[in-house]
Amino acid sequence: PDGKIQIGQILINPASREIRFPAEGNAPDRVLEYAIVTKAGKAYESLLVTETTPTQLNTAFLLLRYQASGELFPIPNKDRDAQLRFPDVPADVKAAARFDIRVEWKDGDQTRSFPINELVQFEPTGKTLSSDPWIYNGSYFNKNHAFMAEAAGDIFSVMKDNNTLANYPGKDGDDEGWIPYPKRAPAPAFIVTVIITPHTPTPSHP
Repeated sequence: PDGKIQIGQILINPASREIRFPAEGNAPDRVLEYAIVTKAGKAYESLLVTETTPTQLNTAFLLLRYQASGELFPIPNKDRDAQLRFPDVPADVKAAARFDIRVEWKDGDQTRSFPINELVQFEPTGKTLSSDPWIYNGSYFNKNHAFMAEAAGDIFSVMKDNNTLANYPGKDGDDEGWIPYPKRAPAPAFIVTVIITPHTPTPSHP
């Protein structure tokens, strides 16, 4: 009746293009490389884990007209000495690929809510990820027709990984030393709601 669509545990709003799904806080045993993975993915390197599958989430992105952009990944080249070339992605596709992620959860009577970028800390300096939007790249099918995000179980990556559905684009994401933000990130196994919304461009983050 309200026009919303449910896919598994995902709730999507066609009018606002918002995607919501449950996840859990996690305790990685090494530095963070991923923001969200399934329990079959690289949970030992992820801020959050979820039972929502990459295929379900990819269906939600496509239904809401997000467009995949390959701008973060160089064009394959057999000549390893050649300069890396990146695809020329049209501006409208880049805009349609960008989104923001917020994480909400109940803490007693209070609702806690943070951009996911602020739940990750660079341990050597204490800084968080910059507020860049995330970029939907859509993963890909390998030569055996396996959807790689589903096969790997990895959904959103801090350090660039084209197997995943989406990536953080900032150069700082490829630095080693990211951890869950102490006393801010949700505790392990704590149930949270992940909220995805289209990115609204600003002068500092087009």
